[in-house]
Amino acid sequence: MRRPSYSLEVFPANTPAASRKFWQSITVFKQLQPAFYSVTANPANQIDGSVKTIANQIRETTGVEAAAHMVLSNHSPEILSRIAQSYWNAGIKHVVALRGDEPSVYLGKKRYAKELVDILLRTAPFDISVAGYPEKHPQARTLDRDIDNLKSKVDAGAKRIITQFFFDPDVFLKFRDKARKRGINTQIIPGLLPIVNFGKLTKFAKKCGANVPTFLLRMFSDGDELDHRLLAMNVLSHQITKLTLHGVRHIHFYTLNDTLLISQVCRWLEIAF
Repeated sequence: MRRPSYSLEVFPANTPAASRKFWQSITVFKQLQPAFYSVTANPANQIDGSVKTIANQIRETTGVEAAAHMVLSNHSPEILSRIAQSYWNAGIKHVVALRGDEPSVYLGKKRYAKELVDILLRTAPFDISVAGYPEKHPQARTLDRDIDNLKSKVDAGAKRIITQFFFDPDVFLKFRDKARKRGINTQIIPGLLPIVNFGKLTKFAKKCGANVPTFLLRMFSDGDELDHRLLAMNVLSHQITKLTLHGVRHIHFYTLNDTLLISQVCRWLEIAF
């Protein structure tokens, strides 16, 4: 097996204490040498420029590209164009283009991330990543319809797909097969969420439409913190091993700014592959 490369998603802090912890995490992540970082955004922090600033600070601190997220939300096309231009002028060339949480409407019309891809590429020749949902987007009627929407984003100019997290590697592999049959030939990157806090994870999974297997519910229902950390590492290493055996060459980790498990799994990648 060839060792996969990986990228790390980080979450900007909103308090002084959290900010200190955030930059401490970046110091640790710097030693891991990821292919790139991605910095999450919401309608407010992309307007005030803080996501742009943090992405540039990460790049300057680590020497590694930091992609800035951008959400469609309910911003007008003119505002989105201005945000995009500010990203480009600041040296941010890679954008993760997302619709954003509901309500994502403008002038009474429901919006889709393809519109944001169009706006970005009318502004500048961005390198654009978009989201994919192996278990379908929570608001999509069927997975097939969701894949049709995904293809529209790729056809509009997205260069790669980063998926929502999942726990069963077969779910991703079946999704990838469906996407290929639909004519989506761009890179599809699996997104993996290390299990740091199982209670929070189950709530997040429900919101995102990600299935939590019964065996995980049973195994995390008892035991102490150390047991759970060992189990989390085993789950993550199993996912990576199976995905790599089936041709995956890059993995995106949703870090939640937690360094312990990410550092361990990246060290394992260095040694085991």
